[in-house]
Amino acid sequence: MKAKLLTTFVLAVLFMTVSVSAEEIDSVILTTSGHYPDSLVAGAVANNIGSPILLTSPGELDSETLAEIEELSPETIYIVGGPAAISEDVETSLSATYEVVRLWGMTRFGTNVEVVEYFWESAPRVMLVWDVLGLADAGNHEMLSDVKDLAIHEDIPVILVKKNEVPEGVVNSLVNLSVESVILVGNVGSGVTDTLEELGIEIEEEVKGEDAKKTRERVREKVKEKIKERTQRPLIVVAAGDWSDSIKAPYSPNGTSRHITSEEQIDDLITEIGDVNYSNIKIVGKQELAQAIYDRLTEEGIDAEIVSARKVAAVAVQIAKKELARIKVRESAVKTKLRNMFQRRVNAVETDADNLVEKTEMFITNSGLADDVKERWLNWLSEKKQSFDDKTASGDYTSAWKDYAALKAKISDLTFKYRTRLVNAYKDMRAKETQLRTVVATSLDKLKTVREKLSAASDSV
Repeated sequence: MKAKLLTTFVLAVLFMTVSVSAEEIDSVILTTSGHYPDSLVAGAVANNIGSPILLTSPGELDSETLAEIEELSPETIYIVGGPAAISEDVETSLSATYEVVRLWGMTRFGTNVEVVEYFWESAPRVMLVWDVLGLADAGNHEMLSDVKDLAIHEDIPVILVKKNEVPEGVVNSLVNLSVESVILVGNVGSGVTDTLEELGIEIEEEVKGEDAKKTRERVREKVKEKIKERTQRPLIVVAAGDWSDSIKAPYSPNGTSRHITSEEQIDDLITEIGDVNYSNIKIVGKQELAQAIYDRLTEEGIDAEIVSARKVAAVAVQIAKKELARIKVRESAVKTKLRNMFQRRVNAVETDADNLVEKTEMFITNSGLADDVKERWLNWLSEKKQSFDDKTASGDYTSAWKDYAALKAKISDLTFKYRTRLVNAYKDMRAKETQLRTVVATSLDKLKTVREKLSAASDSV
């Protein structure tokens, strides 16, 4: 189990080292504009690896986002979310130029833990917050957005749970990550706290209020406390018309965001800006509300800038570039320690890679895929595994880790995709079988009726 943990933060950090200048971006995180969880939980990851978070429509790559990707020319693009969130066509088009790693699960909870386990070798502390399945408008996006800021300042990942349940995949992830304590956000039920107790995980702190609004206020106060400890913190003010404005806001690794849903909240915003040493204030979101915020700030002598929707991706990239030097200094400080850790565990990693490839080869061989598709994926597995073996043998552990991480992510992706297709094919087959049985049964009933009629006619003769 612990061997597989190595497919996480260690190598992801190792191959994003200080070998590039502060103006270079090694990777981009791509999330969907179709719903909020993937984008918000990716914030803590972006803070660790110095990558901008860019959005795209589910079915096609938005032109603005593509332009920023082309300008950055990153080595790796991390797609967060499955094919329903960002289509396979988008992945295929990007794969022609960049190394693409898709991280996803069958639900938002599954995607969340896949992302966290990929980028964290272990996480003694995590932030747990409840979220709900269903339409975005019925979700918990405002709280999750504030929690993302708090997690960034605490330097810990965000993990989602249901309001009164810890999903099985999340339980496994908490064990895999060797979680010892959690900051629990929101009014969760006993189903969550009981599970944490059973796992021996301490609830370090509960951040909650009488309702969702009061809970958000408490989270916000904690963010302000963290920010006051530092200087010159960028602020993104989100004029939130709906949940989509929350995820469209450009991500600021060294700063925070503040959601304003009505003009009545602007006074509180002005007070907060006075209390905290914010700089580089940008306003995004609903046009009319954004303008009202800008006007009030200007009246108070506070410098701010309204960012149009067309410029959001560009601003995200600019912010990431400005903060990249700080993030890479921190990465450099732990680089030697992490490399030594990998060297100590290299044998376990090699064994894990062998097992992963063997299981996937068996799965692909027996998947019922077309022969050319089987051959393509088997060749890919063989080449990537050979590259991993060669780099490990030569002591190029940074590159070996990159191959290993790509293997694990792609294997997971393939397994999800083709298992789903096989299940659907099986369901179609059973449906056709049921339909055929119905037709046969109907035909037999008709035949029985005909025979009875013939028999009656024969008796009458």
